[in-house]
Amino acid sequence: VLASHPHCTVKASVVREIMQPNSDWRYRIAGGAHDELGTLLTSLPPVSSWIPEVHANAIFAAILDGVYGGDEAKFATLIHDGNMRLFQSPLYRTLFWLAGVDRVVGGAASRWSHLRKGSELVVEEQKKGFARLVLRFPHNLWPAFMLRMRAVTFTDALTVAGGKGARVDVESTDAVRAVFVGRWS
Repeated sequence: VLASHPHCTVKASVVREIMQPNSDWRYRIAGGAHDELGTLLTSLPPVSSWIPEVHANAIFAAILDGVYGGDEAKFATLIHDGNMRLFQSPLYRTLFWLAGVDRVVGGAASRWSHLRKGSELVVEEQKKGFARLVLRFPHNLWPAFMLRMRAVTFTDALTVAGGKGARVDVESTDAVRAVFVGRWS
């Protein structure tokens, strides 16, 4: 399963910001993980490198179950905190904080392709205070809980870009597609 979808990768910076400040549980989880995942957990890759998306998903599943006992609300807080650290870094600050919500939404597909390969994010509809995004991906690339975490990340991106009361929800999913609806003022 870890060899699935080798063409789907994610920038290591995305994963590092979730794991870096949490070394206590990183090593605990690594002890029971597959060799490749254990290495990712104990030796965080450079921010500029690419890692398999499937490996990132497996790590996040291990964190959700092994650290948070399946509690998605607590896991969502971890994702949110990591997003905020990532968005405050010099590179991401210009991509999100300074762009404004309309530009962030309008450029979502481009930003996605700079962070992920093998999947596609499309802005299907955008108007004042509303957006519908469609994420296309290979069969079963993301488990349902990770698609819900994508909504957390999209909410955070809209918020740091100035979207007041921003909220992104998963409208629908299937094995190869997820639709997200965002609202803000």
